[in-house]
Amino acid sequence: MATTHTWVYCTLCERAFLSDSKKRCCYHSCDGSLGDIWEWEVIRDLNPSYPELPIEGIEYPLFADKSMENPRRRKNGWSPAARS
Repeated sequence: MATTHTWVYCTLCERAFLSDSKKRCCYHSCDGSLGDIWEWEVIRDLNPSYPELPIEGIEYPLFADKSMENPRRRKNGWSPAARS
C-alpha cells in the first residue's frame, strides 16, 4: 500500500515539510515532535496569505501578522541561525 505524504508544519521551527507522519520534525536542528507538528491547512486557516503549497525550508511565522511572538521558539531556545 502506498504511503501518502502531506504538508505539515512544525510550530517550533516554523517550517513546513512533506511527511506521512506527525511524530517529529524532519529538520535536524529542530526537536519538534508529536504535538508540535500541525497540518499545513491549519496554518493557512490562521494565515490566509500563506501559499497553498509551502516551500520546504522557508520559515512561515505562526503569527504572520507579527501581532504575537511565538513563545515556543523562545522557551526552547530555538534559533533560526542554528537551522540546517
